[in-house]
Amino acid sequence: MISLKASRTVPYGTFTDNVLQTKDYSLIEPHSEYKYYPPGVGMLEAIALNGGREDLQLETIQHNQ
Repeated sequence: MISLKASRTVPYGTFTDNVLQTKDYSLIEPHSEYKYYPPGVGMLEAIALNGGREDLQLETIQHNQ
């Protein structure tokens, strides 16, 4: 865990001072990334720090009924 009070803006919306920020890494592969999780949403964004450009941003949530 990096922070419990991060803020992020993505196409889905803006989240202020309530986003969990983590840093994921692998001891086997040279890849690490920041991931952001606002409450009640799931993963909002992933930003590659090294080992490639695999950035992701949440655009929409679909509820199946």
